Amino acid sequence: MRPGVASRAFAAAVFWLCATTLWAATPLLTRFTPDIDVFPQYFAVARSSDGLLYVGADNAVLRFDGVRWESIALPRPGVVRALRRDSHGRLWFGATDCFGRIERTTEGRDRLVDYSAAFAADVGAQGFVDIWDIVEHGDSMYFRALRWLFEVDAGGRRLGIWHAPNRFGGIVEHAGELVVNWRGEGLKRRVGETFELIPGGAEFATEPAFALLSLDDRRLLVHDQTPRLVILENGRVKPLLGDGDTRHFNDGAVLDAEHVAYAGDDGVLRVVNVNTAALRRINLGTTFQTDVVVDQDGAVLVADDGGVVRLPWPVAWSAYGTDDGIRGGVHEMQYDRGELWLMSAMGVLRAPWGDHGAAQAFVADQNYEGEAWSRLPDGEASLLADSYSLKRNDGTRIGPDDLYPRLLLRSRFDPARAWVGTESGFGLLRREAGGWQLAAPHTELQARVLSIVDSAADAAWLGSEDRGLMRVQISADPAQPPRIERFTEQISVGEQGPATVSELGGVLYVSTELGLFRWDGAQFVADPLDGLAALLQPKEVVSLSEGVNGGGWAFSYRSVYQRDAGRQWRRVDSLDRGSGAIAALAVLPDGDVLVGSGSQLLHYDAAAVREERPQEARLRLHSLELQQRDGVSRALPLSGRAEVDYGAGSLLFRVALLDLRLTAPPQFQARIAGLDEHWSDWSPRAEFSYAQLPPADYRFEVRARTSNGQEFAPQVLDLRVVPRWYQRAGVQLLLALLAIMAAAFVLSLGLRARIHRLDVRNQQLQALVRAHTAELEQANMTLRDLAERDGLTGVANRRRFDAFLASVLDAAACTRRPVAVLLADVDRFKAYNDAHGHLAGDNALRCVAAALLRGVRENTLVARFGGEEFCLVVPHCDLAAAGELGKRLCLAVAEACDVTISIGAAALVPEGSGAAETLLAQADAALYRAKDEGRNRVALASSFDPAEGAA
Repeated sequence: MRPGVASRAFAAAVFWLCATTLWAATPLLTRFTPDIDVFPQYFAVARSSDGLLYVGADNAVLRFDGVRWESIALPRPGVVRALRRDSHGRLWFGATDCFGRIERTTEGRDRLVDYSAAFAADVGAQGFVDIWDIVEHGDSMYFRALRWLFEVDAGGRRLGIWHAPNRFGGIVEHAGELVVNWRGEGLKRRVGETFELIPGGAEFATEPAFALLSLDDRRLLVHDQTPRLVILENGRVKPLLGDGDTRHFNDGAVLDAEHVAYAGDDGVLRVVNVNTAALRRINLGTTFQTDVVVDQDGAVLVADDGGVVRLPWPVAWSAYGTDDGIRGGVHEMQYDRGELWLMSAMGVLRAPWGDHGAAQAFVADQNYEGEAWSRLPDGEASLLADSYSLKRNDGTRIGPDDLYPRLLLRSRFDPARAWVGTESGFGLLRREAGGWQLAAPHTELQARVLSIVDSAADAAWLGSEDRGLMRVQISADPAQPPRIERFTEQISVGEQGPATVSELGGVLYVSTELGLFRWDGAQFVADPLDGLAALLQPKEVVSLSEGVNGGGWAFSYRSVYQRDAGRQWRRVDSLDRGSGAIAALAVLPDGDVLVGSGSQLLHYDAAAVREERPQEARLRLHSLELQQRDGVSRALPLSGRAEVDYGAGSLLFRVALLDLRLTAPPQFQARIAGLDEHWSDWSPRAEFSYAQLPPADYRFEVRARTSNGQEFAPQVLDLRVVPRWYQRAGVQLLLALLAIMAAAFVLSLGLRARIHRLDVRNQQLQALVRAHTAELEQANMTLRDLAERDGLTGVANRRRFDAFLASVLDAAACTRRPVAVLLADVDRFKAYNDAHGHLAGDNALRCVAAALLRGVRENTLVARFGGEEFCLVVPHCDLAAAGELGKRLCLAVAEACDVTISIGAAALVPEGSGAAETLLAQADAALYRAKDEGRNRVALASSFDPAEGAA
C-alpha cells in the first residue's frame, strides 16, 4: 500500500470510529402516494414555484395539487430520473433520451418541451440514455447523462456539449463554479469551454465521486465509491465517515449549516452532522430512495418506490413506539430527576431523558406491575395509582383495593396533602411520618374525576367525565361529607355531561361540549380564549396546560392545539395520524412537550423549532372545463376572462390547495357572484359544476380553509356566457322593429278582412250547430247501443229484443209476411260450468253468440234471452225456412264451440195483438221438445210436423 493511501485509510478509520450514532425517536412523517395507474417506482421530486408537487416516474411526470394526481406523458418512452426548479421558478426534467422544460398552458395544464433534439447529431443513434442530474449555473442549465453533459440556456437553446468516455460522476455548483467529476481524471471545474482539475480534485480520479454537495464557498462534501464521505477544503481531504452507512448513500441534500441528508438504498434516510460526524438514521420504509431535496419551508422531500415522504426539518415532533420500548396506551408522563416516567396500560416505563429526548429505549420498572395511571413523585415515598388501588414503592397498598384511582395531584397549598381522582369520586391523601395515607375517600359521588385544580388546602375544582363540574370543600374532619357546589347552568352542561377544569396564565377555565368558560371570581362566563374556541370541533372538550414564554397547550382525545408567544392558537396537524386517542399532555421544564396516545409517546422538541419560513401554500384554480353536450370536454383558459356560448354545456371548475404540512384535507367554498346569493357549504369537494348559466358576465369565487384554522383569500375567475345570435341586444332591437312593422301590416290586413270574417263567422256558426247536432245524435245512438247490448256476449239484450220483435211484427202485419222466432239453449250448460268453471262457461257463451251472428243475415236479430238462452227474430221467414236455419246454426255451434245448442222454432203472420206472446210460447214449447228428443237439434212449433234434428 502506498504511504498516501495508507494515511488516508487510517484517517478514515479514525473518523469512522469517532462518528456517533444518535438514539432518536421516529420523526412524524407524511407520505404522498400517487393514486393513478403508473408503475409504482418513483425517481425524482420537485416543487413548482406555485407549490405543486412533481414526481418523476416511468414514462411520465406526475403532478399533485393537494387534491388530485395527474400524469404528464413523456415525448418518448423512458424514465424521468431528474426534476429541478431553477432560481427563476422554471421547472426542468431529465428523462431517457430527452430533457427540457415543463411549461404551464393557459388552461392550467402542463406540457413537456423537449430540447434534446439540438444534440441528436452529436450523440448519434445510440442516444444518451438517462439524464441523472440537472444543475443550474449562471444563466445555463446542465443535464448530466452517463457519458454526456449538455448545456442549454433558459430558452432551451444549445450552448455546449461534452463527452466523457469513462463516464461522468457528480455535478454541483460550488463557490460560483461548475464542478464535475470526470471518472478516471478527478474533480474538475469549467474554465471557458474546457474543464480543469480543482485543488485536491485528483484525489477522486481512481474512485468515482457520486454525490457532490457544496457546504459553503470553502467546503465541498464528496461521497465516492470507496465508499466514504469526505470534505474537500483548500485542496485537502478531511475524512468524515468511512465504510458502513456510507455504502447505502444515494442522492444527498444540504439541510442547514450543520446537517446534510442522504437518501438510502435500504429505506433509511441518514442525516449527518458535518461538524461532529454524528449520524442519525431515520427509517422511512424499506424501498430504494432515489432523490432527496429541501423544500422551501426547510422540510425534506424524499422520493422512493412508495411515492414521496415529507420530513419536517429540524424535527420538532417525533414518536416513540414499540421499537423504543413503549407498551400499552400512555396515561401520564413525568420528568423526575433525569428520567422520564411513563404510566401506561402495561405498567411503568422509564428511560434517561436528555436535551433531545430519550437516551435509550424505555424499560419496564419491575417495582410496579399491572396497569399504571398516575404517579405522585416523592422520592422513596412516591405513590402509584394502578387499576384498583394506591401502591408505595415497596408494593404495599394504602386504602381500599376498590378505590380505582386515576389521577394524583399534590396540593400547591399544603405539600403534605394530595388529591386523588377516582372512577367514582375523589379522595384526600395526607403525608405522615410513615408515608402517605388515605385520609378520606369520597367515592359516593358516582363521578369519574379526571381533572383537578386545587384552590386551597381544603378546596378544589373537580372536572368529571360524566357529572360535569364540581367545587368541593373539605371539612375540618376530612372524613365528614364534603360541601359540593355544581355549576350546570353557568357552563351549560347537564348532570351527566363531561367537563374538564384547567388553569392557564393563572386563570381557571372549564371546557364542556358547548364551549370554554372562564371563572371571573364569582361566576363562569363564556370565553373564546384568544381564538381557541373557534378552532374546536363541535362538542370537543379540551384540557389546558401552561407553556413557556407565554405559550400554552390544549388537547382533546383527538387533537392538540398550541398557543405561541403572540397568543395565537393553531391546531397541530402533524399529530393527526391515527395514532390512537390522546390521553395526556405534559410540558417539561425546558419547554418540550410530551403527548401520550393510545399507541405512542409523541415528543415536541422545543429546541429544534425555528422561525417558520413564509408559507408557500396557496389556493389556486386548477382548471375550467366546458363539458359539451356531445360528451367531449374542452379546457378553457384560466387567465383573462373565459367565454362560452350559451347552451354549449356545463361548466366544471376544479380548485386545489397544496400544503404538504397538512394531514387532513382542506375544505372549500364557492359561489358565482351575480348568481349565488350565498357561499356553498364548506366541503373537501374540490369541484364545482354549473349548468345552463343565463347569458351574462359572472365571477367565479372560491375560498379555502385548513383544519388548523388557516384561511386563504378567495381566488376569482371572470366568465362571460355569450348569448346566441337572436339573444344579442342589437339583434333583439332589430327583431322588435320587424315585429312592430309586421304587426302594423297584419293590422291593416285585419281591418280589410274584418267584414269578410264576420260573414264567414256566421256560416261557421251554422255549420258548427249542425256538426254539434250530428255529434249529439251519434252520441245518443252510441248510448242507445250500449243500453241495448249484452255485456258478456256482445249481442242484443232482452230490452233490444222486445223492441225489435214488436217493430218487426208491426211491419209484418202490414205486409202480411211471416215472422219467425228461434229460441236456442246451450245444452247441459250447468254441468259444463261445474266441470270447467264459470270463466270457461262465459267463454262458451261468447263462442255461441259469435257462431249465431255469423250464421244469420243482417236483418236477423240475435239476442241473449237470459242465462245460457238466446233468441233470434227472423223477418220474412216461414217455419220451414226457420227449421233449415236452425239446423245450420246447430251445426255451426257444434263445430266452433265446446258445447251444443237445442233450438225451438215458431213462425206466423201476425194478426192483432198477442202475436209476440204466441210466437215465444210456441218456440219455447218446441225448445222443450228438442231437449226431450236428445238435444243438439231443432224442433218446430207443434202446429206443424216436427222437423228432424241435426244430430
